[in-house]
Amino acid sequence: MMTFKDELKQEIIKYYNLGWNIIPTTIIRRKLKDGRIEETKIPVLSEIKPYFDSNNRIPLEELLKHVDTHANPCFALVNGKQPNNRYYISLDIDTKDEQVRKLVLTNIPLSLYQETRKGFHIFLEIEGDHSKIREILENKVAEGILNGNKVRIEFRVKDCLTFFAGEGYSKLQGEMVSLTLE
Repeated sequence: MMTFKDELKQEIIKYYNLGWNIIPTTIIRRKLKDGRIEETKIPVLSEIKPYFDSNNRIPLEELLKHVDTHANPCFALVNGKQPNNRYYISLDIDTKDEQVRKLVLTNIPLSLYQETRKGFHIFLEIEGDHSKIREILENKVAEGILNGNKVRIEFRVKDCLTFFAGEGYSKLQGEMVSLTLE
């Protein structure tokens, strides 16, 4: 029977081989005075900027070693230009509200996605000149209240991470959809 760490390694191998730029991360937990547990997800690298737009890529062997050497290994996609010369962005929707899910999926094609503890992620490929994509598209955050619940949607386009593998993240499902920058 496969362990969680074996499954995590398979997920990393799959997306690394598809050309994703992946950063190792971890979860730091601390107990608050009121007894709740606060989780912070952080890269284990001292500097992540050199990995933006695939200027650098961590070798697969190092990513797999991270699974065995950290108590709470997680991994993140570096949004933007990838080693496979594609441009990936993501949406982080922090709500489990079914109406929000339907609203998002009505306006954005169902692409590669996953459930998270707070909601879900959608990953999209943007086709076009990478420098124009970087110039035109911006990271955006939209927040509001729907049905009495706080809703937060982040559009992650460049120079940022989207955590996708590790504790609290379902396996990625579906197929990556490509949108053309017009």
